[in-house]
Amino acid sequence: RDSSEAAQENRYALRAWQEYHHYIEVAKKKIEDGQGNGLFIDIHGHGKNPDGFYDLRTWLGYLISSEELDQSDEILNTNSYQSKSSINNWVDSSSYSFIEVLRGKVSFGSILDSLGYKSLPSENDLSPGGMRYFSGGYNTARHGSRGGGVISAIQIELPKPGIRENQSTWSSFSKTINSTISIYYNIHLNKNIEY
Repeated sequence: RDSSEAAQENRYALRAWQEYHHYIEVAKKKIEDGQGNGLFIDIHGHGKNPDGFYDLRTWLGYLISSEELDQSDEILNTNSYQSKSSINNWVDSSSYSFIEVLRGKVSFGSILDSLGYKSLPSENDLSPGGMRYFSGGYNTARHGSRGGGVISAIQIELPKPGIRENQSTWSSFSKTINSTISIYYNIHLNKNIEY
């Protein structure tokens, strides 16, 4: 959230909010100076849908709305949608097209899906199909590469069942997300592996 909503005029909360974003900016600057590209990940949990059911997929937010994701690859795979996404620079640095990085075989969601965690969007679940979906919030917009910048961002919304239930499920997922990030990085930025 922005500072007014996040801190709600509490000076201690405002200070914590300022420090949080300050340290992210410091880390981003170090990455920019040292490696040139980076990935900011904003992790949250999602609960039951308004209809009362749990969607057991991990939702990935790139600042592309549910309605936009419901469109065809041909419509989405444009410079216009890429530049408004939080992974704009990541795609520019990759040898793959925007749609492939967003929800194709080499997308974050497809990699995570192949490692046992169903994800949206991915090659197997292209779009929310009109369902409630978090497409990315303040942090994703502020720290991602929408419209420029070299740090890209993904908002990750995790269901409780199978991931956030207990220490064992958290531990298993943390190993998988670490592998996913590594594979995603190597495919798109190192460009030294086939997937």
